[in-house]
Amino acid sequence: MDRATASEFHVASFSMDGELVGSGKWQISALSPQWLSFAQELLEVCGPTFDRVLPASLSHIRVKFTSFDQLALATFFVHGNVAISAILLSGKSPGAESQVQEMFLQSLRTSKPVIEFAASDAPFSELEHMPIRPLCAAVFFGTSGISEQDAGAAGEICNHLAGAFFQTGQ
Repeated sequence: MDRATASEFHVASFSMDGELVGSGKWQISALSPQWLSFAQELLEVCGPTFDRVLPASLSHIRVKFTSFDQLALATFFVHGNVAISAILLSGKSPGAESQVQEMFLQSLRTSKPVIEFAASDAPFSELEHMPIRPLCAAVFFGTSGISEQDAGAAGEICNHLAGAFFQTGQ
């Protein structure tokens, strides 16, 4: 599938203990046009690498985003706490994806919350065996400083940013 005309992407959601809690497929056309436009504008204005507090009523949410070789890493903070850590894999750069995915997994596996709550000796191992692309793999951190509503908002922003990224070929 050509990234410039991507019409769908896959999502894999993990809890901070490293367990896969859900997976599915999003049709980009099913995403909110308003939020998709917001995400596209964010990518256009901020470029491939940014650390940005969102505007107005979302000013308590910060997005740290780095993209290269048609893949990306994103971290979503709410009130300064990590809410979501995500990797976006297009399938267009397998060598780079393999290396960055390994670094992403190593970073997760050595983080304090994952060490404390890991459900297995190899948390997030399902991600290593997911060949589907494009893929947004997101880890949701159940931080006490984040309300359910704010965690949901961060998740929606993550999905729409992934949709914009895969659709526009950033």
